Amino acid sequence: MESNNKKVIDNAGISSYTNQTDGFDFKYVVAKVVGNWKGFALSLVLCLAFGILYILFGIPTFTITARVMVNGDNANKIQSGVSESDILSKLGVFSQQNDVNNELVAIHSRTLIEQAIHDLQMNVSYWAQGEIRFAEVYKRSPFFIDLLELKGGLENPLAWDVRIDKDKVKFIDDYTDTSFVQTWGDTVKLRYCTFVLKQNPEVTVRNPNLPLGLRIAPFDATFFTYNESLLAFLSALSTTSMDITFDASVPKKGEDFVNYLISLYVKSKIDASNMVADSTVSFIDERIQMVARELSNVEGSIQKFQQSNSITDINALSSALIGQKSDAGKELSAQEVQIQWVQDLEAVLQDDKRPMPTVSPITDQAYIQLVEKYNNLQQQRQLLLTNNTEQNPQVKAVDGQLAQIRNNLVKTLVTYRQGLVVKRDDLAKQNSSVQAAIQKMPVQQRQYLESSRRQDVLQQLYVYLLTVREQTAVTKSNNIAPVRILDVAKAGVYPWWPNKLIVIIGSIFLGLLIPSLVILINELTNNKVTTPADIVESTSAPLIAEISETKSSNKVVVTKESRTAVAEQFRTLRTNLLFRLSGTDQKVIMITSTVSGEGKSFITLNLAAAMALSGKKVLLVDMELRKAQLTKDLGLQDHTGIADYLERSAFLNDVIQPSGINENLWVLSSGELESNPSETLLNDKMGAFFDEMKRKFDYIILDTPPAAIVTDAQVIGRYADVTLYIVRQKVTYKKHIDVIEDLKQNNKLKNISVILNDVKLVPGYNQGYGFGYRFDEDFGYYTQEDVTEKKSFFKRLFPEG
Repeated sequence: MESNNKKVIDNAGISSYTNQTDGFDFKYVVAKVVGNWKGFALSLVLCLAFGILYILFGIPTFTITARVMVNGDNANKIQSGVSESDILSKLGVFSQQNDVNNELVAIHSRTLIEQAIHDLQMNVSYWAQGEIRFAEVYKRSPFFIDLLELKGGLENPLAWDVRIDKDKVKFIDDYTDTSFVQTWGDTVKLRYCTFVLKQNPEVTVRNPNLPLGLRIAPFDATFFTYNESLLAFLSALSTTSMDITFDASVPKKGEDFVNYLISLYVKSKIDASNMVADSTVSFIDERIQMVARELSNVEGSIQKFQQSNSITDINALSSALIGQKSDAGKELSAQEVQIQWVQDLEAVLQDDKRPMPTVSPITDQAYIQLVEKYNNLQQQRQLLLTNNTEQNPQVKAVDGQLAQIRNNLVKTLVTYRQGLVVKRDDLAKQNSSVQAAIQKMPVQQRQYLESSRRQDVLQQLYVYLLTVREQTAVTKSNNIAPVRILDVAKAGVYPWWPNKLIVIIGSIFLGLLIPSLVILINELTNNKVTTPADIVESTSAPLIAEISETKSSNKVVVTKESRTAVAEQFRTLRTNLLFRLSGTDQKVIMITSTVSGEGKSFITLNLAAAMALSGKKVLLVDMELRKAQLTKDLGLQDHTGIADYLERSAFLNDVIQPSGINENLWVLSSGELESNPSETLLNDKMGAFFDEMKRKFDYIILDTPPAAIVTDAQVIGRYADVTLYIVRQKVTYKKHIDVIEDLKQNNKLKNISVILNDVKLVPGYNQGYGFGYRFDEDFGYYTQEDVTEKKSFFKRLFPEG
C-alpha cells in the first residue's frame, strides 16, 4: 500500500477524496495486522503447539566427534627447517610420507565406509516403544540378528513388528500381511535375506505385547545416509590434525561406527606401507639367492683348483703382488656391486605395476624423493582400482604421473650408472698394470688370483644384501600407524537437533508468516473495489459518500424515526447534494452504475426518502424501462408510467402516484414499453416532461439503467443536473472505474460524483481510511440494526476474506 487518501474540500464545499503518494504506509500495515489479530493469534498458537510436539516427539540428532593426527605434511603449510620425514630419509629408514589433505579424501572413501557398514551391520536397526515414541534402541534391544546374506534388488527396507514371548519370537509384516515365528538360534531364510536370530542376555522382556521392531535397509541406501552425515576436515589450516564428525540419532551407534572407520583407515594405511616393504624384501631375497649360487660356484672352483694343483697357500708366494692389487681390487669390486645394483633397479622399473625398493646405494635426495613419490602413486593407483577400472580417468591420470616419474627415475639411474662405469674403467686401468705383473706369475697362481678376486666381490655383495634385508625387516616390524588418535569418537551431551530455541523461533515466524501470506494472496488476487483509494486512483470524479452495509430486510432504511448509521449517511449525502444543487433551476439528480447488482435502486430509493424527509417535494422516476425495480421495492403497481406518457400520450397526473412512505415523495413508474427504450427516450416529450416536473416538484431523482450496458443512461443524462455513480464494495471490478473516467472526460454525463456502496468493515482499510460512519467508533450516536449475521469460522478469523 503506497498511497494515502486525504479528505479535501472542493469548490462546492463538499467533502471528497483525493489521493497522494507518501511511500510506504506503516499505518496501513499495522491496521491489517490488528484487524486480523484473531487469525494471527490462532496461527501462532497452532504453530507453537506443532513446534512443541516436534520437540517432544521428534527424533534427536547427536554429533559424534573424533580427532586424529596425521604423521606427514600439510601442503597448505609453509615448511621451514628439517622435518621428521627428512631425518628418517637421511637415516635410510623405510618410511612412507602422507599429506593430510590426501588423508581427508582417503578416510571419506566409499570402500572404507561400505566395509564399516558391512562389518558392523549398520543397515540393521532395532526399535522399541519408549516413554514418548517408538525409537531405535541399538544394543539395548532384547534380540539381535546376525545378517548372513542380503540379496541385491532390494529397493525398500525390510521391516517387521516383533513380539517376544519367552522363547518364541513373532515377526509381523503389516505391508505384505505375512508373519512367522522363530526361536532363539534359528536361521531365518527369506526372499531377500538370511539371518540368525540371537537373544540379548542383558535385556529381559516381561511383557509379551511390548512393541518391538526390526528394520533391514539396503546397503546402498545406508551408505548414502552415512556418507551424507560423515564429515572430515582440518582442525586448523596449518596443522596435520583432522576432525571427523558424524550425525546420528543413537549416540553409541554413531560412536562405534566412527571408531571402527578410523581403525579400518589405520589398517589400510599400514597394509599399504607393508606392501612396499614386502616388495623390497622380495627383491632382496631374489638377489641373495642369485649371489649365493654364484659365490658357491666360485668357492667350489677354487677348492677344485687347489686340489688339482696341490697348492695350499698360493697367497704366501705372491703376497707382494696381492698387496698391490688389494686396494684397487676392492674399489673395483665395490664399483661392480653398485653397477650391478643399478642394473637390477633398472630391471625393476620395467614392471610398471611394481613398487621401487626404498634401499639403494644412491644417496641423492632428488632420487630418494622420486622413489617415495613413485611408491605413493602406486599405492594410490591400487586404492583407485578397488572401485574403478583401468580406463577410469583418475586411474589414467595416476598412470600418466607414474610414467613421467618412471622416465625420470630411468634417466637418473642411467646417469648414475654411467658415472659408475667411468669410475670403474679408471679403476680397471689402474688394475691393468698390476694385472700385467700377475701375468708374469705362473699360470696356476694367476688362475687362483682371478678366482679369489671374484670370490671377494661376491662375498661383499652377499654381506651387503643380508645387511639391507635385515634393516628392511626390522623397519617393517616396527611399522607404526600413519595417524595418531588424539580423541576417540564421542557424542555430545545434548542433541543439536531439534534445537528448542530454533524450533520455537521458527514456529513463531511460521505462525506470523501463514496469516501474512493469506492476507498477501488476498491482496494480490483482489480485482474488485475495496477501498476509496481504488476509486480515486483511477478517476478524477470526486467520491462524495460511503454507504455502509445494512442487514435490514427493509428496502427503505431512511425513515423519520431511523437513527442508524446507514440512515445518517444518507442524510449526509442529502446535505452534500444540496450544496451541489445550489442553482434554482438545478433539480434533476440522475443515479446510475456500471452494471446491475451494485445497489443503484437501493441508493435511489433511500436518497429520495431522505430528500422528502427534509420537507422537499420529491419525484422518484423509474427510468429502468427494461428492468423496473423501484415499484416492486415500494409494493406499487407498474401498469402505467413514463413509457405510457412517452408512447401513448398518457397524462402525467394519471401516471404519478404517491409513494406510500412519505407524503412528500411521489413515484413515477416505468410503465409498459412497446418499442425500443433508446428510441423512446429520444422522444421530444422528454424535454416537456422535465420542464413540467421542475415546476411541480423541488427535486427529481432518476433511477437509470447501468451506463456500461446500454446507452439509456447517456440519453437521460442530457436532462440531469447531477450524476451519482454507484460503486459497490467487492462487487464492482477495479477496471470498471475507467468507465467513470471516460464518461467524465468526454462529458457524456454531467457533474459525476461517486458513491461507494455496501461498505463493510475490512481490516486495514477502515482504520484511518474513508469518511463514512463507523459502527465501532460511533456508539452512543447511532442505533444499531437489530440484525445478526452468522459468519463462517474463516471469515471470523480473516474478515477480509
